[in-house]
Amino acid sequence: MSAQVNLQSASPNIDSPPAEDVSYSLYFGLGQCLTLVDHPEVFKVSAAGKAFGSLLTRRFGRQYADARFLDIGTGSGVHSLLLRRLGMKSVTATDISP
Repeated sequence: MSAQVNLQSASPNIDSPPAEDVSYSLYFGLGQCLTLVDHPEVFKVSAAGKAFGSLLTRRFGRQYADARFLDIGTGSGVHSLLLRRLGMKSVTATDISP
């Protein structure tokens, strides 16, 4: 009695190389820099977003550590990440993707 074994790969595209994450860095001033992964399903930070991030850095710095921040329609989430890095105690971000 013989048995047939059918081995299938868990990955349907076994011959294709794995996708590499491409990242980009944003500098907001006062030594604050974030590196983000460039992914097609996530909004890339615009020039206006970079300018707003610089404003947040200058305005909040580390002096508002006990403050809270609510980011509605966060897009990439970069401003929430930046404020958390600046030491803000509570950051809540939300977005709806279609």
